[in-house]
Amino acid sequence: MGNENNVAVGNGAGVSVYGSGNAAFGYLAGNAVAGGSDGAGGLRDGNDNIAIGNQAGSIVTGSNNIASGLRAGREVTGSNNIATGFQAGGDVSGHQNIASGSNAGGAVRGDYNIASGNNAGAFVTGNNN
Repeated sequence: MGNENNVAVGNGAGVSVYGSGNAAFGYLAGNAVAGGSDGAGGLRDGNDNIAIGNQAGSIVTGSNNIASGLRAGREVTGSNNIATGFQAGGDVSGHQNIASGSNAGGAVRGDYNIASGNNAGAFVTGNNN
């Protein structure tokens, strides 16, 4: 782990975390494995993020995000987002969004959006939805 105040639990956890105040839990948590799949919690440059689950939060450059579930919050450049569920919030560049459910909020480019349920808000480009 780079920087400070990070927590990683799991086999191979915490190898490539560059931000501070991050938590990653799971097999290969905190890794950004080159040439293959990313492990849970790659958390590359962001601060104060939480990733729980296989490939959750793999590529996170934003801060204050929470991702829980297989591939939840996998690629997040925005901040203050919450993603829970299988592939929820998978590709988010907006801020202050909530995605809950399988594939909910899959590709979000807006701010202040809430997607709840299976495939809800799969492609969101506006704000306040």
